[in-house]
Amino acid sequence: MISRATAEGIAEGSVTLAFRRWDRPRVRPGGTQRTGAGVIRFDSIEEVDPATLTEDDAARAGVRSLAALLRLLDRRDGAHVYRVRVCAAGDDPRVALREQAELSDDDRGAVDARLDRMDAARADGPWTRQVLRLIADRPGVRAPDLAASAPSGGSRRACEA
Repeated sequence: MISRATAEGIAEGSVTLAFRRWDRPRVRPGGTQRTGAGVIRFDSIEEVDPATLTEDDAARAGVRSLAALLRLLDRRDGAHVYRVRVCAAGDDPRVALREQAELSDDDRGAVDARLDRMDAARADGPWTRQVLRLIADRPGVRAPDLAASAPSGGSRRACEA
């Protein structure tokens, strides 16, 4: 996970590195992640010895000191420390999609067909329209909060899916 502050630093170019403690790499070079500050691209990943990290590494990761970076890494589980080179890859495409209020008949048909396939694949029966009604009734509410407010366990599992 990339914090909002770190994502904003990447988007403005002041953050070019991220350090993570993992058992194995969880990102790949060329991969991307959507964040609140736009899309982040992972340019490279390499395992590093934490003892070789420098103050410059911490600054390029948006952390105020090497000691603070090492404390952050020590709080995490994982056998290895990885240096990930990151950069901004553009705006989150979902923002433009949210602004598109009108769907063509073909677009609406494609959405309905996909929802029908998702409903058919679930042994408990249809769920997609109920979840969409929950979202429409409470716009901007996080999925876990919607799930907690769902009237039945079926829609709760759907929101968590």
